[in-house]
Amino acid sequence: MCGIAGIINLSGGKSYLSRPIQRMAYQMKNRGPDDEGFLLADLDEDTINHYFGDDTPDKSALVQSSGHINEASEFPSQVAFGHRRLSIVDLSASGHQPMSSSDGNYWMIFNGEIYNYKEISRELEGLGHHLVSGSDTEVLLKSYLEWGELCLEKFNGMFAFAILDKEKRQIFIARDRMGIKPFFYTIKNNHFIFASDIKTIIASGLYKADVNWEGLWHNLSFPACPQPLTPFKDVVTLEAGHHMRINLNDGQFTKQKYWDIPVGTQDLNMSESEAVDLLESEMTRSIKYRLIADVEVGTFMSGGFDSTTISAIASKLHTGIKAFTLGFEDIESVDELPQAKETAAMHNMEHIIRTVKSSDIYNNIDEMVLGFEQPFYSLSPDYILTEFVKENNIKVILNGAGGDELFAGYPLYKFTKYWKQARAFSPLLKMIPDGFGPNVDLVKGMGRSSTPDKYFAEYYSMMMEFEKKQFFNPKFEIDTTAIMRKLYNQDDLQFTDDIEALNYYDLKMYLTSHLLYRIDQFTMRHSIEGRVPLVDHNLVEAAFRIPSKYKMQNGVQKYVLRKVAEKYIAPSCFGMKKKGFTVPVSHWINNELADLTKSSIESLKKRDVFSNQKIDVLYKRFRYKNQKKLWQLVMLELWMQKFIDGNGFENLNEIKESNSSLLNISVKQDKPKVKIDINNEHKPKIEHAWNTFSQYVGFESDFVENDSDITISTNASSDVHISEMFIGNLKSKKFSFTNFFEKEPLIYNKENKPDYLSTSFYMINCLQEYGEEKSDQHGRFSYRDSYQHKYNCINQNLVAQYFDKLYDQLPQINSHYKRPHHRNKFFVSHDNDTFYGSLFQDGFYAIKKFRLDVLLKLLYNEMIGKSNWLNLNKIMDIEDQFGVRSTFFWLVNQGKVHGTVHNADYDIKSTKVQALIKEIERRGFNNGLHKSFSNDSYSIELEKLGWATVLNRNHFLKIKIPDSLREMEEAGIKMDFSLGFVEITGFRNSYSMPFKPFDMDLNRQLDVVSIPLHVMDASLWHYQKLSSESAGKNVMDFLESNKENTMFSILWHNKFFSDYKFKGYKDVYKMILEYMRDNHFENVSDKQLAEDYC
Repeated sequence: MCGIAGIINLSGGKSYLSRPIQRMAYQMKNRGPDDEGFLLADLDEDTINHYFGDDTPDKSALVQSSGHINEASEFPSQVAFGHRRLSIVDLSASGHQPMSSSDGNYWMIFNGEIYNYKEISRELEGLGHHLVSGSDTEVLLKSYLEWGELCLEKFNGMFAFAILDKEKRQIFIARDRMGIKPFFYTIKNNHFIFASDIKTIIASGLYKADVNWEGLWHNLSFPACPQPLTPFKDVVTLEAGHHMRINLNDGQFTKQKYWDIPVGTQDLNMSESEAVDLLESEMTRSIKYRLIADVEVGTFMSGGFDSTTISAIASKLHTGIKAFTLGFEDIESVDELPQAKETAAMHNMEHIIRTVKSSDIYNNIDEMVLGFEQPFYSLSPDYILTEFVKENNIKVILNGAGGDELFAGYPLYKFTKYWKQARAFSPLLKMIPDGFGPNVDLVKGMGRSSTPDKYFAEYYSMMMEFEKKQFFNPKFEIDTTAIMRKLYNQDDLQFTDDIEALNYYDLKMYLTSHLLYRIDQFTMRHSIEGRVPLVDHNLVEAAFRIPSKYKMQNGVQKYVLRKVAEKYIAPSCFGMKKKGFTVPVSHWINNELADLTKSSIESLKKRDVFSNQKIDVLYKRFRYKNQKKLWQLVMLELWMQKFIDGNGFENLNEIKESNSSLLNISVKQDKPKVKIDINNEHKPKIEHAWNTFSQYVGFESDFVENDSDITISTNASSDVHISEMFIGNLKSKKFSFTNFFEKEPLIYNKENKPDYLSTSFYMINCLQEYGEEKSDQHGRFSYRDSYQHKYNCINQNLVAQYFDKLYDQLPQINSHYKRPHHRNKFFVSHDNDTFYGSLFQDGFYAIKKFRLDVLLKLLYNEMIGKSNWLNLNKIMDIEDQFGVRSTFFWLVNQGKVHGTVHNADYDIKSTKVQALIKEIERRGFNNGLHKSFSNDSYSIELEKLGWATVLNRNHFLKIKIPDSLREMEEAGIKMDFSLGFVEITGFRNSYSMPFKPFDMDLNRQLDVVSIPLHVMDASLWHYQKLSSESAGKNVMDFLESNKENTMFSILWHNKFFSDYKFKGYKDVYKMILEYMRDNHFENVSDKQLAEDYC
């Protein structure tokens, strides 16, 4: 059992990672106080350095040590590993990590235990492997060398590990089948940062804790946020039973499931005695495995028959086992000490007891909040019990978690018969108002639950959906009842019955996301390894073969487990009511913790995202009944104070660098010297093209007249051979693409070889549009007149492809700089063209569809001044769910022009619009100018706008090259977002990245950054006339085929969030955001674009 951490540069470049990884290791010292080790890898130089730290006990025993990690501050690397060891198996230095293969090609960090490592080691030795230690770590590493990812099928254990493969330049990561061992990760600034807990990621200094509102929304329903989500923005878990590969050449990673809970495998012919024998056999085998250790092992024994049976079987297998029980002096509701004593006496266990008081629990609230890392509603005695075990010098403890989830032990299962009845009365239940009472709300939720996953979500919901919608100021469009299906692929599963389905969801969500996570966090906080015999994957598979009728029989829950337990534990354990490991928070809120409750609620009200009115209502309503909901808010506030306002640190007092000093993203190289041997008139054009190429690759150049590394000229002998035809056409100003491209969109030089640099210059700067008189009715260059149309290449990021090929041709570049790999990014924006067109356009839809209800609603909203398209807050609510920030562009002129073109139907100076603009800024979104169809200059429209901005997008995407861009520069606009074809999705200049355009008339680069537009709703709806389903497929195909080295720009007008005329298009937008999130695209703001390109 250990703690692991790592940082991986996904850009292909190198970073100074020694201090961040040292901070991470120091933060997780409690996870492994016995040893620490580090790795820094510079694969370009074929160098892997292995370092020790202050807590490395036997430094002289380390092989190939590069010294103390403090000596590595000037060593640049692509990969950093950190490890903390809690020595359990093979206590010698041979178990030190990171561990390498004998040839040094593979390096691993590992957290967990492989219980069957001795059997696997014998198999490996039979295959010719020589093992030099007695550790399961070496067995794991050599298993990977022998079988690759198939080694996972052989392991019985709990694990999370990462292996660096130096030869293949990749990282292999895996997590155990049930998710017993955690693995969290985030991606920041092109760096993949992972660790055994979230505090350690924060400690790196590369990630600043912020709230993931979708995760927090679900966290208020369930005991913990359902994995892989977390309540921390951009931090997720690797799912249980999954592995991942990271390609260090291009930074891409793939994730794959290798195991899942085997539903639909019940043996309906199995007899009761066979079920009991099967379960007893699997439990005994599992417990025997979990007693393997080179240190003393103990058990938690609460008195309930899960942990008590485990303790009893363990005592038969291992004499002298120590069983730990808490007695409660003033909390009779959870005291099971008499039953635990009786069983301990039956088996001659060494029974160690501590009697605690309420104050022992609630005085440790701060420690529990810090330990659990996520908001949770209950205070568990687990923390005190683990502290008690630590005081007795026990390093390994067995826990009884899993029995209720596997064998239908919770009230949820008993209530299934009421669920069926509630569904029958659903129409009547709908008539009862929300908030009538907690029991009534639960029955209402059961009545509207048509499937087991929805019933599960409704049953577990601490805070109901209607309460959360009132509680949050941003009106999030999140449905907790749909989360189980969304996260756990329920549509792919065939359950035998409802009990089995609920077992599955209990294991996936409640056990993995809450109980196992809590066990790991609380035990490791005290440097103890928690083992869970009932969550052995073989036992889980056996449990799913046992028919549900043996799990709940005639109202008796956990029936088959009871039958096994009867052989081992005291009869008194069966007669008592199930107590669980909970504490009387309801009493404490109004007594011992009254001051904390009140102060926390007042502090929560100061946060803008929550409704003060609703908080007051909840405080008054739940102070004296259903107090768990009130306590949930207290714990939420304490979590925000600890992690969002603070930093969650505890061990970092000795390392205090500022965040900015921790990571030097680029390692300086000598700039290549470039000579452009071309007529002075055209030299600036080639210089612009080369600079754009170098920015794409990630280096800077010095332009020289002599002694160059690279020569660019029209001579065939030069490093970059420029086409004479290209130069000739520039001189004669023949810019039509027919003068440059013969059979394909590519310029060739006189050697008949591709001239990638000239072609890229032509495309990026839209030279085909220079002097072009052809235009559509609105004066825009038309797609049908473009080379993209002729060669059917609108969906191809050609310039990036040509830059890649140019890179391959230049050893002066590719021998010093990594192949270009840009973190995929996206920018989203909204053009506010109309707020009040809804009554006419949505109203016409309502008439066509005979929707009188819709028409009346539209009329009413119009009368009260709440037009259906006045929806910017709703748009921001959607984006809040995904952690996305967008920019809204505003028209300053009103009315109809040119017969068919409409400017704004709102007054930019009106109080309502100005309030919206301020609200957008307050919520962290951005505003810009939407240049109208008018004779006004950009300067005049900026003045009319009334507030400063350097952002623009032209209305109707009417942009004339280069005149419009030149006028923007004169007006002080720094970034323009207009460069896109209105008729179609794709690349108007065959390039996906922002750039500064070149003005052919002025013969210089303009000081304006152009951000090409790629996807627009109006293109899909108006020009391509696609249904929402077809539009979604069109966009997904485009994104999927261009997801390397791309920054997508997405435009979705506010009116396309309507559920009427544009029905389904809001869902297409949400699908885009889901795609970006699931594929780890980085959402960039205009401020970030300004930093990178201005």
